[in-house]
Amino acid sequence: MEKASGRVMAGIFLLSRLFLFILMPYSAFLGFGDQLNFYRLAQLPGWPFFHYWVEFPPFFPFLSAGLYRLAGGNEHIYCYLLAGLLTLFDAGTLLVFSRLLRVTISDGTTSLRLIIYTLFLGFFPYGWWYFDPISVFFLLLSLLFVFHNQSTRAGFAIAVGFLWKFFPILALIPAWMTLTRQKFLKVSLISVTGIAFVIGFLYFVSPQMTSSSLSAQYAKGSWQTVWALLDGNHGTGNFGPLTDRQDPSLAYQKTRNPSVIPPIIPLAVGGFAGLLLLRCVGRLSTPLVCAAVTGAAWGLLILAAPGWSPQWSLYIIPLILLALPIKQAVLFLVLLISLCLAEWPLLFSRGRDDLIWIVIVLRTVTTIGLGLVFSLKAAASGKMKSGFLKKN
Repeated sequence: MEKASGRVMAGIFLLSRLFLFILMPYSAFLGFGDQLNFYRLAQLPGWPFFHYWVEFPPFFPFLSAGLYRLAGGNEHIYCYLLAGLLTLFDAGTLLVFSRLLRVTISDGTTSLRLIIYTLFLGFFPYGWWYFDPISVFFLLLSLLFVFHNQSTRAGFAIAVGFLWKFFPILALIPAWMTLTRQKFLKVSLISVTGIAFVIGFLYFVSPQMTSSSLSAQYAKGSWQTVWALLDGNHGTGNFGPLTDRQDPSLAYQKTRNPSVIPPIIPLAVGGFAGLLLLRCVGRLSTPLVCAAVTGAAWGLLILAAPGWSPQWSLYIIPLILLALPIKQAVLFLVLLISLCLAEWPLLFSRGRDDLIWIVIVLRTVTTIGLGLVFSLKAAASGKMKSGFLKKN
């Protein structure tokens, strides 16, 4: 029955997204997302990491360049191809999410949580404005493999997810919490080897563009966080003209104020707090506890990171629905979605940069509260030896 409900909701989602795309005018379909930016980036001559630098891990830039060529350079075809592919990944995410619900939730609210997540994916525009749905899929798939004691598959899923966007590396936390040390080392070895092989190959062939691509996101300074407010940086995380991408030195060019507090300090504090939580919870934990700890780790990472992008909320929302009581989950979902949409597109697209600080402060407070709720949820059930997994 649970499997059927997951397939049914995925089918409903696909139909709703299809009708949405058909009914929306092209300008509304593009909205305030990054699809046109991706298209223009793919227009650059050559291939990413070889002939120009990008601010993303390698898999999406190569996919984008391939879709551009498949579309024959046609903007409309490219954008709809990308949105269609993201829609398929979202449908896959729903299937994985429905299976995760079966091993984390036992309070009779699994169907309600699945419906809420389906509605969110169906109509939240970040699902086709950006490419993060692909990475979200691999994050949840990694969790599913970990919870089912499939270390080899988990290692590959983490590696592939990381090469789309860095967040799936968080799945190593529940791997450490649930698997035997031998299997955790196996997961870590496979994921690190896979990542190192791809990055190493690109660096061997094109060291300058690869180094610039991997460094650009973090060399640009702070944006849209309390650290950015402290530094006096009030813009978004966007980069300069596309023509800059052909000069690897420009990836390191500072266009923002320098950090008042070096980023390594909040990251170190956040890492230390995460280690304390892991020590409190312990190993051999239940999937519910693992989901809560992963959510807490995401919160610490976001609080410590110098930058923020609203589409990153896509990663935490399924964790909220997997770990928290339904009323708390709905409350945090409404808060996060409202704040994300208020930030982008509402304020930034209307030139109200002067009001962004309000959203940043409210989002930071919400993230702190969410992290505390996740941590308390995990700590309350800490050190539980559920016997969920066979230890061998």
